[in-house]
Parts: sequence; structure tokens; C-alpha cells
Amino acid sequence: MKYGIALASALCAIAGSAAHAQTIVNGNFSSPAYLSGWAHNPDTAWIADAGSDGAPGEAWLNNTDPTAQAYISQTITGLGFDSAYVITGYYGNYGGFAGNHALTAEINGVTDFVNNDTGYVGYWKPFSFLFTTGNTTTADLQINAQVGSDTNYFVDGIGIRKITPEPGSAGLLIGLGIAATIAPLRKRKTSKGL
Repeated sequence: MKYGIALASALCAIAGSAAHAQTIVNGNFSSPAYLSGWAHNPDTAWIADAGSDGAPGEAWLNNTDPTAQAYISQTITGLGFDSAYVITGYYGNYGGFAGNHALTAEINGVTDFVNNDTGYVGYWKPFSFLFTTGNTTTADLQINAQVGSDTNYFVDGIGIRKITPEPGSAGLLIGLGIAATIAPLRKRKTSKGL
């Protein structure tokens, strides 16, 4: 009986995790308020050039102070506990080349992505990285550019998706749960028959 309750609880947890809806607000930078949903340094701006999706709108990570860091940031909500996610997006630089590791992305202050380009990136280059939530349902995403003198980084198409187990894995877990429920029942029947 206790195994049946544990199985039911596990299935409810799996079903409940699908109910969490996580999104990045204005990840394609096409909102009428342009950078709405994003915190940023004073010089970072929205520009109307074609983004990674071909539509107008991208974030220009810029900073006229060479000692400061250009950034955009956002708190992502609606995440599941102890869940894995992937952040995706695109970037390019249309000024001088700032060098590898000049563009970074972090979750909760931990750097999860660094560009490793060795030259100018004049096209939309995809990036992605994984993170897990632990015991929280929010995550602070920040994308940084070490722009220095006159190098400009642009980002667009920032998104998030939950990594879910493959159907075969979920089926295996359910099968093991059913087997764990049936095994004690079969053992009881055998001992009564003696």
C-alpha cells in the first residue's frame, strides 16, 4: 500500500512539473517598449536592425565607460524545483574585436557561457548553456559584454526551455514504480498459501 502511495506521489510530481510555465520576457526585443523586461546599464540600447529572426529589434550591449561592463539582466520565474533548463540565444559584434571571453552569460552570478571567438563575428552566432534550479523557482539571467573602447555586442532571440526526460526514461520510471508496487503484493499471496 505504501508503495502505491509513493508511486501516485511520484506521478503527481511528474505531472505537476509540466504545469510550471517559464518564459523570458521580450527575448526577441520586439516589444513596443524595446528593452522592456530587462534591466541594463545606461548605454545599452534597443536598435531597429534586423534581429536573428529577421524582424526589427535587438539589444545593443554598449558602454561608453571603458572601465564598466555593459549588460542586460532579467529574473526568470515559474521554474520547477531541481529542474534542468537550457538558455539559448544569438550574438554578434559589429565593431572592433574585443577578444574571446568578451561576451559572457551567467545564472545567479555563476558564469555559464563565454564566447571563444578569435575574430570579428559579423553574423548571428547561436549560443546556449544548461543550468539547474536546485531548491528555487527563479533564476537571475545576466548577459555581459566587456566592450572596452569601441566594440559593440548585439544579442537577440534569448529563450529558455525545460529539459525533460525522454519518453523511454519516463516509461522506465513508471514501470519500476509499478513493479515496486506489485512485488510486495505477490510476496504476501505466496506466504498466505503456505
